[in-house]
Amino acid sequence: LVTSSGRRIPLAELHSIRLARLEHYHAGPDEARIVLRTGEVLNAKITGGDDESLTLRSISLGAVAVPLELVRGILFSPASQEPLRVRAFEQHRLVVESEDDVVFLNTGGQAKGTVERVDTTGVLMDAEGLGSGINLDPSRVESLVLTELDAIPPPPPGTRALVRLRDGSLLHGTLGKFQGGDRLRLDCGLGAGFEVTAREIASITIRGGRCVALSELEPTTTRQAFGAFDAEQPLFPWDERFSWKRNRTCLGDPIVLSDEFHESGLGVHSRTELRYKLEGAYTTFRSLVAMDESAREPSSVRPSVTFQVLVDGTPRLGDGLLVRSDDDPRMVEVDLDGAQELVLVVDFGDELGVHARGRAVWADAYLVR
Repeated sequence: LVTSSGRRIPLAELHSIRLARLEHYHAGPDEARIVLRTGEVLNAKITGGDDESLTLRSISLGAVAVPLELVRGILFSPASQEPLRVRAFEQHRLVVESEDDVVFLNTGGQAKGTVERVDTTGVLMDAEGLGSGINLDPSRVESLVLTELDAIPPPPPGTRALVRLRDGSLLHGTLGKFQGGDRLRLDCGLGAGFEVTAREIASITIRGGRCVALSELEPTTTRQAFGAFDAEQPLFPWDERFSWKRNRTCLGDPIVLSDEFHESGLGVHSRTELRYKLEGAYTTFRSLVAMDESAREPSSVRPSVTFQVLVDGTPRLGDGLLVRSDDDPRMVEVDLDGAQELVLVVDFGDELGVHARGRAVWADAYLVR
């Protein structure tokens, strides 16, 4: 990164660069939400397609062709604009493995088989029990999930970037340069040297450098409970919808604090304890902490939680940081020099044992190597 004063900062030293406000996370009118196997998420209008590719257009992306073999799933309009249906699509339907392609209908039914083509006329597929060459009208289809034919190789090691566009689309890849000062080149799932207009970029988040998003690491142990922590029954089965989540709130929504979107973080519900092994590899832990937006909605309950950070068993936030639903986000920074273990705890707030709407986020939580 070269600043206007001429200062040069290696990308590996950065956590993120915010360039503009995210205009919307979900797809716009008449746009589908397309998820690729390479990690990209595209909010765009489907303009055509054949048996090899899908053609798309949006203000942020322009006109692009995506190989059908790279598509993991598509959520069609108007479901692509509804937060609850986007949540169900991304957290449930996309994670279910199947030997067949699956098309989900607006009526609640589904068809399994092989998808041959997706275009403006609908979805052409060979469906089990229905025969070949079945064309499902766009008005009938809610979403589809395609089975993986060949495994996608992992990205090469080194510094890479998540480029979030103002229309909510997300690109993964290796950064090139700004061409002429107004177009960014990126090697990503849409091709080597894919160009994005600078004014359409909301943020660039760096991965593979000194800053390590905690959501990319696997906790060694987790404990979750509405009452006392209990190893035999850590969470009541009917409360699985409140379990901790990566890069989402505990309800599965995007992390938005004070109208600002946060690319990464951990969504939790009181009480939750997440334990990470550090092995002396990091110097600092940083995170914004707050109640999530759903806890701020008008209610007779004024929820609160207590945040605590333990480093090698020692609390680093005194008796804990009490945060209420109407509090602004607060920055937490903790020294980790030589530390072997980090534990993040979100406990009850003002009233001991009261967990109602205790939904909290560790937003942009990351470690510095």
